[in-house]
Amino acid sequence: MSCSGDSDDDSSCKRKVAYVYSPEYIQTCDSLSKVPNRMSYLETQVWSTH
Repeated sequence: MSCSGDSDDDSSCKRKVAYVYSPEYIQTCDSLSKVPNRMSYLETQVWSTH
């Protein structure tokens, strides 16, 4: 996947990753998930690696 034309060169596209944290967002995601408390679990895994 590229950001500029047909080039497959990853250097042609600068991608940024963002992490959005909100207790309300986590609670909502947990309640909608097929896997109970998936977002809470993911949250603990993300922060345990830092």
